Amino acid sequence: MERIDTVVVGAGQAGLATSYFLTQHGRDHLVLEGGEVAETWRSRRWDGFYLNTPNWSLTLPGGEYAGDDPDAFAALAEVVGYLEEYASSFEAPVRERVRVDSLRRTDDEYVLVGADLHLSAKNVVVATGAFQQPRPPVPGTESADVELQLTTSEYRGPGDEHGWPVQRRGVSEHPGLYFVGVNWLHKRKSALFCGVGEDAEHVAVQLAG
Repeated sequence: MERIDTVVVGAGQAGLATSYFLTQHGRDHLVLEGGEVAETWRSRRWDGFYLNTPNWSLTLPGGEYAGDDPDAFAALAEVVGYLEEYASSFEAPVRERVRVDSLRRTDDEYVLVGADLHLSAKNVVVATGAFQQPRPPVPGTESADVELQLTTSEYRGPGDEHGWPVQRRGVSEHPGLYFVGVNWLHKRKSALFCGVGEDAEHVAVQLAG
């Protein structure tokens, strides 16, 4: 069985920041990622995604934003690129496409097991992202005239894969909630705007109509 001092599960921003500090302190460690670095950003965000915080707020330890547009909002590809460059900057020991299926405690160590994994560690840091899990359908919509409900982790972009017309801006998993920058629209009387001004204006005009 492979043995290592510390294992970090997850190579998103939390896992990579942990790896950065472990590297700074000279601690032997390994980062396990079921997909690729920044996998959640790659596979569970829609194609038109933009951060709703400006670039100057990208302040991972040792990876502060150093570009020439600090007040802009990063697109999805830029977020992924930022995290990839961050991992490379200190040679984070990431092992990609290794899924952890179980974690258990023995007398003096932890054992991590997966399809291609069987190792032990003195310490384990679980950095697998937010605890929230979508639970469709949205309560109260059972009797509504709705043909499709998508959570934000399922929606990728506009298209006619379901045989429906392409709509514009504002997918939501709750009635009245809009995500600006997403090419889907549910018309409601109230909205939460997150993102760039031109998209917010577009949705506002649609709501007013």
